[in-house]
Amino acid sequence: MEISFQHTNPSASHDSTLLTITPRDGDPYRYLIDAGQSVSPNAFLGTDESLDGVLLTHAHSDHYASLGQILDTSADVPLYTAPGTATILEQVYAEAEQYQNLGNLEAITSALTGIETWTSLSDGIDVLPLPAGHTPGAAAFLFRIDDLEYNEETITVLATGDFTTRPVAGYPGLSIPDPIDIDILIANASTAESFQPTLSEALETILERTLSGATTVVAASALTGVHVAYLLGHMIDRLDRAHPIHLVGQAAKHYIALGYDVPSVTPHSHFDHTDEVLASGAITIAGPEAPSQGSIRRLFGVIEDDPGAVFVQLATSSPDIVERGVCATHYFEVPNHPTEEEFLAFVDEQLPRHLVFKHIQTDQAKSLASSLENLFHWENDDMNTHCLYDDGSWSAPRWLSDSGANLIRQRNYRESGMRIPLDKPIEKLPAVSWEKGTAELEDEGLAVDHLLGKFESAEPQHSPQQDVATSDGGQTSTVDAIQDQPDQQADAVKEETNEKVQPQIDREFQSTVNDRLEALESSVSDLVAESATADTVETRFDTIETRLDAIETTVERLPEQLARDDPSTVTGTVMRQNDLILLRVDPDAVEDLDHLLEHEAQVELSVQEPDTSANE
Repeated sequence: MEISFQHTNPSASHDSTLLTITPRDGDPYRYLIDAGQSVSPNAFLGTDESLDGVLLTHAHSDHYASLGQILDTSADVPLYTAPGTATILEQVYAEAEQYQNLGNLEAITSALTGIETWTSLSDGIDVLPLPAGHTPGAAAFLFRIDDLEYNEETITVLATGDFTTRPVAGYPGLSIPDPIDIDILIANASTAESFQPTLSEALETILERTLSGATTVVAASALTGVHVAYLLGHMIDRLDRAHPIHLVGQAAKHYIALGYDVPSVTPHSHFDHTDEVLASGAITIAGPEAPSQGSIRRLFGVIEDDPGAVFVQLATSSPDIVERGVCATHYFEVPNHPTEEEFLAFVDEQLPRHLVFKHIQTDQAKSLASSLENLFHWENDDMNTHCLYDDGSWSAPRWLSDSGANLIRQRNYRESGMRIPLDKPIEKLPAVSWEKGTAELEDEGLAVDHLLGKFESAEPQHSPQQDVATSDGGQTSTVDAIQDQPDQQADAVKEETNEKVQPQIDREFQSTVNDRLEALESSVSDLVAESATADTVETRFDTIETRLDAIETTVERLPEQLARDDPSTVTGTVMRQNDLILLRVDPDAVEDLDHLLEHEAQVELSVQEPDTSANE
């Protein structure tokens, strides 16, 4: 038996691979792993050659861009993918097809075969999809290839696709079931050194602005939107807050199809008016990453000139960065890949005989491979066919000398020890579960302790005691609910409610403002202590402290001002002329109230019958 690989788009995204398995006495089996940009079977298949299957790791366009064209010209070729990706692939493709020509959607749907456990591809070739982290529904593919008859071996090939060892939105990260050893690792080696701190910073920004009452719009790709909604919903639940998260458009469709039910999150596949999904103190997540098309263009158009709104871009590709508009704008790059250290630790743990680098430039692959002296590594970018296993022996890259290849074989054998063949029937082989787990936000890379420390102590803007459920499941204030009661009860209930709620509002409002002022003053003090000693810098901080002192003094007097229950009264003479009623008052009588009477201010007048008994 011979096992070989071939790059199929090294000059594009370099993510797609042809795996060819040739039995000693039989025709080759050819499996294409991912169909990214610029993948054409004519470039790597001969006239009489065909594919036996396509395996799709996840529903990102750089991995499925050529899928429609390939399946349209390859009749009866099955398309294998994991359950989550199989569930959403049709709607992913239909949405993307609106903006680019991706080929025949019908060919994809008819070829689609969702698999979640060991599946036989052909005689002696089985495959198992493994949760791969990275994005909801992503999979790696573990092949078991039978060469027991001639060489008493079973060869394992792991094609990772994009992966993380961290879980994502409840799906597990990539992990290999015990006691399986990996012989050939075809690994997407894209790395991201700052994903975890940047993700936490992005969510901190979103939470901070939302908890302060801003209208917050988040632009993200659909699957990233699902991931972020998952994290925010569970984080808000940990904070014991009530801030709605509206998931809009394609992200909402994925959320529903994948069976999520996250606290505070409401999916909106469609909406008629932006008021349905935009509100102060709410988070709205839509796509794509830039407001050039789709739902996000419509939503950004509403908030663009609102100084109280926030627009946050969460980018995994390279969108146009939004810098226009009156609203606050923030940009974060959050491609979910392992760090270089995590990638090398995963390779070291598996210790394959061969490592084929994918989804990475050649110079970067060589840099990563410089520390790998105990295995064969392939960081080439050609489209030639390269043999990895040949009838019981492990073929070395042709650019290695025989002595160098033998040294690597010895190191690999010495460090890996005995490898156990997977010679059991597939129904008895170790498998994995595709059930989504509980929300372990820390494991997903979120700085939960930091976020809890920053936001947990701050009081909610609205006291829960002031909220009453409405018939449609919403919330309304107690005072608003009073207005809906019968007239004969309204006055009594309103008076009782004002007596109970008003002091509570005063105390909570003052407490909240005081807490935030203290936090600001503490931050200013720290900045003064840590900042440069330039006079201009310290002068600015002194100015800020002075203004904070003035605000705090005003807040301390607030309960006294709010506690005024008896309105000031003045008397005057009513003058009528047809339907016009004028009230003439002595200017001296309103002198004390003059500071309250602004132009076009709304005031409340109480009319009382004059007491004429004294004149009688």
